[in-house]
Amino acid sequence: MTYTKVHPMGSENSKTAATTLSAAERAYQHIHSQILRGQYASGAFLEEEPLSEDIGVSRTPIREALRRLSAEGFIELIPRRGARVRGVTAQELRQFLEARFALESHAIRTICQQKMAIPAELARMIGEISRLVLERNFFEAAELDRQFHRAIVSLAGNDLLVELFDALRFRHLLACLSTPPDPTQVRLVVDEHVDLLAALSSHDAARALDNLAEHLDPERAPRLRALSN
Repeated sequence: MTYTKVHPMGSENSKTAATTLSAAERAYQHIHSQILRGQYASGAFLEEEPLSEDIGVSRTPIREALRRLSAEGFIELIPRRGARVRGVTAQELRQFLEARFALESHAIRTICQQKMAIPAELARMIGEISRLVLERNFFEAAELDRQFHRAIVSLAGNDLLVELFDALRFRHLLACLSTPPDPTQVRLVVDEHVDLLAALSSHDAARALDNLAEHLDPERAPRLRALSN
C-alpha cells in the first residue's frame, strides 16, 4: 500500500507500457499474417495510417511492429518512402532450394537405410495440396507443402534437422507467395510429390533423391525463371 501511494506515476507508466506492448504485438501479428497470406503483396508499400485504422491501434505500435518485421526480414524500411514488403531474389530462392535439398536428402537416406514406415497421412496431404492450389488458396497450399516436406525430415529422427528446417519457414512461404504457382501446372507438382512418396515407401533412396533433386532444381523452378526475368 505504501509503495502505491508514494509512486502512483510508476504504476501508471507500467500500465501504459503494458498497453503499448499489447498493441504493438497485435499490430505485428496482423501485418505478419497478412504478408504470409499474400494480402500484402511482395513490393507493396505499407502505410501507417491505413494500418492504424485497420488494426485499431495508434501509429506508435504500428511503427514498433514495422521495425520488428524489418529486423526479421519481412519488410524493408526505405528512408523517406516507408515500409515495403520484401520479395525474394533469384539468388535467395536458389540458396533456399539448395538448403532444403541438403536437409531433405539426408532424411531420405536415413529413411531408406533404416526402412522406416511412411505414414499414410502424407498421401492425403498431397491430395489436399492439389485441391488448395486449384482453389487458389496459395497460403494454405504453401503451408501444407511445407508440412509435407517437414514430415519427411522429421521421420529421420534428428531433432536438430527439424529445427533447421523450421528456420526456413518464412523463406518457404515467401518463396511460394512471391510468385504464386500456375494452377495449370498443379498436375506436375502433384506428380512430383506422388513419385517422391512412392520411392520413399519402397525405400528406393536413389530414385527418391533423383525425384527430390528434380523437384527442387532451381534451374527448372518456374518461380526462379520469373524472378530472373
